[in-house]
Amino acid sequence: MTTGIDLNQFLSNFDLKRDREQLIQIPDIEFWFKQQDQNQSNSQRRFLYFCSFLIVISVTLFYIGFSKLVFNETRF
Repeated sequence: MTTGIDLNQFLSNFDLKRDREQLIQIPDIEFWFKQQDQNQSNSQRRFLYFCSFLIVISVTLFYIGFSKLVFNETRF
């Protein structure tokens, strides 16, 4: 009878920063590292897109407020 162990449980016993070069020799672990790197890259990309969107909205709202397009201060 063989007992399976989850890859995350197996890797929890290692210092991944120090042992990465040795662990990457195992194909399943190499694939796991690539997935983790890809997930981190996607997360950073989404964060940058969100921040860029907020900057565009902020600049747009600032311009609208500064140019008095919405709330004109002219009194009749």
